Amino acid sequence: MRRCLADCFDLDPAAVPLSAPPGTPPSLPVGWGWISLSHCRDAVAVAWSNKPIGVDLERLDRRFAAAALAARFFTPGDCQELQPLQGESLRLAVLSQWVAKEASIKWQRGSLAKDLGQWACTANAHGARHNGSDKVVSICRFSLDPWIIAVAGGAGEIGPVCLAKNGSACPDGWQSIEHAEDSTTRAH
Repeated sequence: MRRCLADCFDLDPAAVPLSAPPGTPPSLPVGWGWISLSHCRDAVAVAWSNKPIGVDLERLDRRFAAAALAARFFTPGDCQELQPLQGESLRLAVLSQWVAKEASIKWQRGSLAKDLGQWACTANAHGARHNGSDKVVSICRFSLDPWIIAVAGGAGEIGPVCLAKNGSACPDGWQSIEHAEDSTTRAH
């Protein structure tokens, strides 16, 4: 994470003022921006912005009980969108909603246990809304095979995302994300 941020700030990694106590999300001092971290078995994603940001990363081939997960954790509106889907289509739609919801919770600095069922975000939406507080956030989702990534933040406020694959250093894995006001996203 320090190498990713060092590349972003053009600093030596040891000079990055990162705070990452166990059990809390990593943070930077006031004036250094916001960061978010996500990982799966073979990759890590680090997102930075000058405003609050959240990122979630999952493998596209992750297997889980999609219908049961949605029924337990998703809003009624989210579940309604999923009703006609089955099999692989259902699994991918649930995964797309999951990464958007988890990125939103990280943007909010909330709790997965408390907030997961509060965030409404359909599988193809470019935003999410928290039903308990009416907070709204823009969502970018993109696939970089074999991963799906969601980034939550204000339109035009999402900075670089570092995607480090097992065995690679972050600066070699930087993915440039363009997040335009019209919520289109491209990864290079």
